[in-house]
Amino acid sequence: MERLELTAAEAHDALNDARNAAQICRFLDMALGLEMYDTFKKPKRQSDDEVASASSRKSYRTRIEAMRAIELTSFVCNECGETVKKVSTMRDAIGDLPSLDPDVTDITEEERKKLFPDYEKKRLEGLAISKWHYPPRHKIRHVIAMMHTPEGCTAWDNEVYYPTLADGTKSKGYRNTYKRQWWDKPAYTVTKYTSRLGSQENGHPGMNLTGFDDEERRIYSDARVLSIFELMRVSSLPDDWNIPSWASSNLIREILGEGVPPRLMESAIIALENEINEQN
Repeated sequence: MERLELTAAEAHDALNDARNAAQICRFLDMALGLEMYDTFKKPKRQSDDEVASASSRKSYRTRIEAMRAIELTSFVCNECGETVKKVSTMRDAIGDLPSLDPDVTDITEEERKKLFPDYEKKRLEGLAISKWHYPPRHKIRHVIAMMHTPEGCTAWDNEVYYPTLADGTKSKGYRNTYKRQWWDKPAYTVTKYTSRLGSQENGHPGMNLTGFDDEERRIYSDARVLSIFELMRVSSLPDDWNIPSWASSNLIREILGEGVPPRLMESAIIALENEINEQN
């Protein structure tokens, strides 16, 4: 795609007036010289006998879905204010944080101690890092499914430990739900619904605690969604981000889901400013 030139006012309008991913990606291409617009724009209609890859069929129609395309590039700013291509992974963002067992809401304390003997110890270790790094709450049937789900995979692929309804029957859902993230890949999009394992790609990557690969014997840690503190990290927010004490967990998660990573915006604005200065 040919690199486009634009003024600061035009760039501001392009960002504010963007209504879909193609426009957002085109703005970033203009600002940063990324070749994202051609990559992520909606493909033309294809006949039934044409074969297209899954990626070419994707249509990024909303702001949140657009941020996925943007975040996958993981552009960050270095000390000189230049834009450099550096992939920032989940391990980079949250790999140093202590593991947390989920806060299972529908079991007794005795059952909790049997299932997660180190629950309280881990909870206190998390709170020692930040008051926002505490165990997310989940139901036992969801936790069990995720305990047997490997990094980067969805519980829907499990033959025995799959997502179920309250009566024990297999539930229905999309393959991007009840899914763990990857340690060595960029984080998936942070949405408003990060408290739910049944929403898209919200699962912590976890670690294989038993060393087995078969579904029955493999047990993965952190059978939960990301904590608020972990979401702050993957959103490039500072560890001391000032969250009002009155804000509820759901409100904070919704705000994070509606937000734009500040380092992404910093990178775009600095590169755009440099481009304008060069033209002048």
